[in-house]
Amino acid sequence: MRCKAADDPRGTVVLNNDGRPIALSTVGDAASHNQSVRYFEGDFGRPVLEDIDPTVRDSKGRPFPGNSASASNGVRVKCFPGAPTVRVRLADSCPCRQVLKAGDPTAKGDGEVRRQQWCCGGAGVSTLQDDRPLDLLTHFDLSYDAFEQLAHPVYGVQMIEFRPVDCDSGKPLPSRVPAGGGSTAPFIDRRKLYGPTGVRPGWIWFPYSKTRAELVRPGAFPAAPGSGKKAAAATCVELTRGGGLGFECRDCGGRAGLQPFSPDVYFPGGPSLRRDAISFWIKPDGGGGGAGAVPNLKVFLRNSNAGPDKGYCRTSVFTGQLPAAEERPGGWRRAVVPLSALQCDYPGATLAEVNRLEFQNEGEKPVPFCLADVGMA
Repeated sequence: MRCKAADDPRGTVVLNNDGRPIALSTVGDAASHNQSVRYFEGDFGRPVLEDIDPTVRDSKGRPFPGNSASASNGVRVKCFPGAPTVRVRLADSCPCRQVLKAGDPTAKGDGEVRRQQWCCGGAGVSTLQDDRPLDLLTHFDLSYDAFEQLAHPVYGVQMIEFRPVDCDSGKPLPSRVPAGGGSTAPFIDRRKLYGPTGVRPGWIWFPYSKTRAELVRPGAFPAAPGSGKKAAAATCVELTRGGGLGFECRDCGGRAGLQPFSPDVYFPGGPSLRRDAISFWIKPDGGGGGAGAVPNLKVFLRNSNAGPDKGYCRTSVFTGQLPAAEERPGGWRRAVVPLSALQCDYPGATLAEVNRLEFQNEGEKPVPFCLADVGMA
């Protein structure tokens, strides 16, 4: 992605989700909010950084270029010269509707529901699917390091241009596939869930009920002996009872050409490459990567768009009962689960509809483990 530059030397106007210039304002109770600081769209969780200290330099020592629209309570961003780009990996998503627990310091009681406006579509979007708005403007929450590659971080927001690319090579991905009825849909090959550098494009990673979790542990997965390849990344978590680690394919379940678990998924540039099993490498984890007993986790597929407690395939398998198709040093074992063994065969939970793979701990004791090279085979 890159900062969206304008021909106007004053910079690019930042828009909100409704397509109007974003507004900076001081609103609310002066006793509880600093009235000398403005906030984006009146959201007290997002103060305007230039009001706090416009003299802050970024990590490369560059000064804030200034906001020429500040006097009119707007934002104009001056992109860094040279149209620099940055390659990022999406690891999670921002829900339009957020449910807060009692332990959250900003929650007003357990189960408070809050609308996160910046994660929702504009005023013209009225349809929500699984608490996600349809046809929403694309919004990215960039890290400080990524943001400052494109524009000064004191701006806080910027307009961007982006395209999907391969995480490792940076090469552009095919952008369109047939979606039926003469229409097309964006394409990302979603048959690989977790690869050498982490979660693959089109997937989100979400652990729950865990004591620790690492999205990426670099070099934890050894290369095959004699292959000459480098060690790859693994994801490592420790799940308490009822906890799980899930991989969900975003906006793909049931969409022609994009179903990750359909054996006949479309692949651009050639005929369909039939894949009818899930393959993954797993090992126990003592925190430092030590070997031990084979982790015994429940593995199942689900259609998350079917609603709460719906869309589950009829059966599941346990990792402790799967034979090792291959082994590598450090306790790594490769397991293969035929899709037919999960019986995804009824409306709402067919292989063309399921979009989530989960590993869940049903035992009494915590289970520490690592996964690598997860995908279709």
